[in-house]
Amino acid sequence: MRHRLKWIGISFVFVFIFSLPFYAFAQEELAPEWAKLATDDAGTVGKGGIEIEFGYTFNYAKKAMDNDWHKEDRGILREHEFGLSIAYGILDNLDISADTGYANLYDHDSDPEKGEGFCDLGLGIKYRFLKLKSLDLELAYITSLSIPTGRFSDSHRLGPSDEFWAWENKIALSRDFGKLTMNMDFGFSLPFGKYRENERGTLSYDLAVGYQIVKWLQPEIEINYEHGFVKDEDDNDSIFLTAGFIMPLTDHFKGKIGLQQTVTGRNTDYTTSIILALTLSF
Repeated sequence: MRHRLKWIGISFVFVFIFSLPFYAFAQEELAPEWAKLATDDAGTVGKGGIEIEFGYTFNYAKKAMDNDWHKEDRGILREHEFGLSIAYGILDNLDISADTGYANLYDHDSDPEKGEGFCDLGLGIKYRFLKLKSLDLELAYITSLSIPTGRFSDSHRLGPSDEFWAWENKIALSRDFGKLTMNMDFGFSLPFGKYRENERGTLSYDLAVGYQIVKWLQPEIEINYEHGFVKDEDDNDSIFLTAGFIMPLTDHFKGKIGLQQTVTGRNTDYTTSIILALTLSF
């Protein structure tokens, strides 16, 4: 475990150092960056624009939260997920997007314990319905469909697919206060299909604040909340704290690096996540 974390840390440092020379090409003054690690923003890519993001997330847990919000021991959980998302601007205020990924899984408390495969396919639309230049404020409606195209779990190995369809609807708000940026989103994901079993939906709320120290570096911090509704069982709650750096090195290249930690919850894993993403815009 320590060996893997060491190499992950070295990779992050390498990407950060490698990215710094791009700053020399950022001659124009960039506006404060709205993109965050886990909270959605209301910005769009613009008509004819393309945005491609390559992501990596490492999740690790050896504790869980019981129904009374108390920690308890669990077997080691370890997940490596590589993600790819593409967004295209149909109009200045309307984007379409697609995302998928590949994951390697290990869960000591599961039988089977290991597995890997492609993740589910997500298709989304973002419509920015309000833009107030005088307040540096934007509002957007985001809807997405998760299609269970990924590998299902079976008796031989784990799979990263949720195994059911899900329709998510979300409102996102972004606003600047000078160099201070704020994002907020809230939404609900509705599962459907014969494989949803007891899942009845997830309510989510996220709040993020960042400060543009210089035009290529914005430290940010977030609080993230999820409530899962479950039929015939106790619901689950998760509260996370997320912190990291957003690096808009040019208007075509952006890096993100950060850490997400479960603060408290119930009927959920107590997870630590490392997040890395590189975004290219055309």
